[in-house]
Amino acid sequence: MKPYELATMFWPEVADALPSVAGVLVPVGSFEQHGPMTPFEVDTVIAEHVCRRAAELVQGLGAYYLVGPTINLGASWYHMDFPGTVSLDADLFVQVVRAVHRSLHAHGFDNVIFLNGHGGNIAPLNHAINLIRAETGGAVYHVTYADLVPDLTGKTDDCLVHAGQVETSICLAVGIRVDMDRAVNEANGRRDALARAGVHTSRYVKYDALHRGPGGNLPAHHIKEISVSGVVGDATAADPALGAEIIEAAITRLAELCAELAPLGEKEQLEIEEQALVVR
Repeated sequence: MKPYELATMFWPEVADALPSVAGVLVPVGSFEQHGPMTPFEVDTVIAEHVCRRAAELVQGLGAYYLVGPTINLGASWYHMDFPGTVSLDADLFVQVVRAVHRSLHAHGFDNVIFLNGHGGNIAPLNHAINLIRAETGGAVYHVTYADLVPDLTGKTDDCLVHAGQVETSICLAVGIRVDMDRAVNEANGRRDALARAGVHTSRYVKYDALHRGPGGNLPAHHIKEISVSGVVGDATAADPALGAEIIEAAITRLAELCAELAPLGEKEQLEIEEQALVVR
């Protein structure tokens, strides 16, 4: 297997590999509380795990991807009531994403996929990749790993907001430190939790993954407003088998996505051009 972790390579190895590299996966996480039973590194470790495994798997699909530097701080302002959380302002987070891409792009890596593990990063990441596209014209993507597996997470009763059944199950599956004796079931259903806190709610607003039908979006609320523990979901229902099923599917689908987005080789590009001439 070709080396794929950029951080462990020597620069001459990178220079030699560059012509055959189809793209770079950049893990994006956070440094925020995950309830009383899982640590601050959860989002980051999951994103790194998915990227590394996908980079291995995609080589068998005929494409060579590197795993780039991890962005381990995210937009986590709504977790700041819990000691230890470290957050970046959204504007600064966007600047960091752009700077990482700018560096990779300067070295000739033109296909970059930011693999995200934190919900609070979704909006600023989408903004960042649009700015990057406008600035460089390069191929750039943002993929949140949970968006790769809605068919599996949708079979659970997890609201999928934070540190609930699914996320804690994944922690158990990938070896992140978990203390199930501290696991709680709290605020599993964000709309009801907000209503109990005195916030006006509507059936036409999408509060979490339990929502069905049409719905508008709302901003994040301080987690402390609806959860004393920091958990929004049922962590007591965590199951390592469920976590393994979900994360393995995410890895496989990310690898397939990478293979499909890999730039065409000279032979494939020539074949397409020849077919276009025939059509004309």
